[in-house]
Amino acid sequence: MSGQRFEPKEENFCALFIVGTDTGVGKTLVCGLLLDFFRRQGRRAITQKWVQTGAADDLAEHDTRALPAVVPPAAQERRVCYRFALPASPHLAAAAERRKISAIKIRRNFRELAADYETVIVEGSGGVLVPYNRTRYLIEIAASLHLPVLLVAENRVGAINHTLLSVEALRRRGLSLAGILFTQCHPPQHDEEAALANNPVIVRALSGEPVLGVLEYSADREVLRARSAAIFTRFCSRKGAGALRGIKCERRIV
Repeated sequence: MSGQRFEPKEENFCALFIVGTDTGVGKTLVCGLLLDFFRRQGRRAITQKWVQTGAADDLAEHDTRALPAVVPPAAQERRVCYRFALPASPHLAAAAERRKISAIKIRRNFRELAADYETVIVEGSGGVLVPYNRTRYLIEIAASLHLPVLLVAENRVGAINHTLLSVEALRRRGLSLAGILFTQCHPPQHDEEAALANNPVIVRALSGEPVLGVLEYSADREVLRARSAAIFTRFCSRKGAGALRGIKCERRIV
């Protein structure tokens, strides 16, 4: 880990690392909605994806969800540090192409974006403990950058265990948890209603961490935008050590 310190130009610079309890829980959706929220607040905001695997283009999805903004070519190049064809964990996708993922390059790209933007939202790959080689996890790079984490969990049966395990893994690695956001990726079934209503309540009680709320399912983009904006506004406006308490990350970035 480099000892070099980086000072963002912006006094109100903030960043978030968005990670899921699993793959397919709505991280990409949340990143796009957060990007839109911050831009509508008048902030110069951008998203980043350190490792993109498979045919998906998460950054394009972010941009389609957000208020449009001109991104210079140099910044656009830094938004994705690595692309691999195999739809798999970063360590396996990189190995399939006989390439290596460099934490130094990822940190450099992040620092360069942070120098030019007020807000940088980083979307992780899959869940918390996703490796980028045989010995290291992507979340360790987020820790080295002092990035607060927003944990996204799909609100379904089984979410309690997955969410609490993810919280413990983050704590063990010294990361600051800004909050937990539950998503509904599909319309809920009638017999799941009691469990889904209880998930955020019991996770908050057992973890002691702030739960931002539940982003309920909708096929309507404008409805999702309005629902997410209400959640983000409510929690960004709270004072003290409550929700989104990590939204302003340490200004000293390694």
